[in-house]
Amino acid sequence: MERTKLESWLAGPGATRAARTRNGYVSALTSVCNWAINAGRLTANPFARMHRANELAGAVRPRRTLSADQLSRLLVAARCRPLAELGRIAVPRDGEPSRGKRCHWTYEPVTPANIAECYQRGKSRLARTHPERVAAAEAAGRLRALVYKCLTLTGLRLGELRSLSIGQVELSGLAPYATLKPTATCRSTDSPRVGLCSSLLGA
Repeated sequence: MERTKLESWLAGPGATRAARTRNGYVSALTSVCNWAINAGRLTANPFARMHRANELAGAVRPRRTLSADQLSRLLVAARCRPLAELGRIAVPRDGEPSRGKRCHWTYEPVTPANIAECYQRGKSRLARTHPERVAAAEAAGRLRALVYKCLTLTGLRLGELRSLSIGQVELSGLAPYATLKPTATCRSTDSPRVGLCSSLLGA
């Protein structure tokens, strides 16, 4: 392992990666070499004291908030997607002749432009013969949309939301809230309360 090769890669092809990703590579290699030194396999760490990229500057994918319209469309897509998957039509693969064999065709992807059409097609296709599949897909869509809505309106992480139980939710009173367990969050050693807005309770 050579330090110069890593530095050349970080300055060349690796420069297109996010700063946090590049720093992760450096940290991983540094840790491996530290282990090798402790195990007697190396005498020195070639990656020690390497320069770290500034993670606050030049973000490859800058974070941004969703507008109300974007959030609304996201929730609709989350609710419709499971059933829309069942309403896709078969299309020929790129460059393949239109034949009956499965290797020559695939299903069209679900996109924002066709998700409503696929949803209705899937519902009408299965409503008479397999109503249980329609009910299961719609239930999965409602759950997915509810999870997205809850994450957005509470600011919880997915792991924190999964850790909640009925006993941690207080719905009585003018200000309903949920109490997180200290083990479910790394934000503090306390048990923070998360307010539950009325639009979430009526979901």
